[in-house]
Amino acid sequence: MGYVRKTSRRELSPTLRARIWERYNCIKDVSAVAKHFKQQRSTVSSLINRLKKQDTLDFHSKPWPGAPKATTDRQDRALVHYAV
Repeated sequence: MGYVRKTSRRELSPTLRARIWERYNCIKDVSAVAKHFKQQRSTVSSLINRLKKQDTLDFHSKPWPGAPKATTDRQDRALVHYAV
């Protein structure tokens, strides 16, 4: 028995998000929209719920915060003090 892989977990493109939103506005059925675009119903549902809460529609992803800092602010000050 092999390992069964989960979903690819890729982000939806901004154009696909816009197309999903347009389709949802036409038919108002999350399941039908999910079947049409061959996406999980939960993915489409969470996208639609998030877009409903926004004042202005933005289909682009927000940037990731990046890796955590290796040192704290206190350690940074100690290094500068030691170097000086």
